Amino acid sequence: MPVHTWPIRIVDDPGVGAGVHLDSNYHPYALVGAANDWTVTASHELLVGYLAEFYKEFSSAEIMAIDQLRKTRNDIAYRGVMIKAEYLTRRKADILKIIEKLKSMVVNK
Repeated sequence: MPVHTWPIRIVDDPGVGAGVHLDSNYHPYALVGAANDWTVTASHELLVGYLAEFYKEFSSAEIMAIDQLRKTRNDIAYRGVMIKAEYLTRRKADILKIIEKLKSMVVNK
């Protein structure tokens, strides 16, 4: 695989493995289910993978948190899933830390 690239694998059923993952060398790759909206999912996963690959100031835990937020947002937007307020309450500090890190990166770019 060429340097600075990462695969997005389109599979029939990624099961619980859908999303962005890091291989043993901490390089991102994504598993995307081959559903009707796979291109939307792939583009969002591409953004998370790009962040993981080119912005090493994010830990693997932060990348996984961002990917989980992506999945939750997709569930809400595309499937009408309702989430409990406690979901955000439990994650508020981590989410705000990620937002501040992103804002700082934009300002310092």
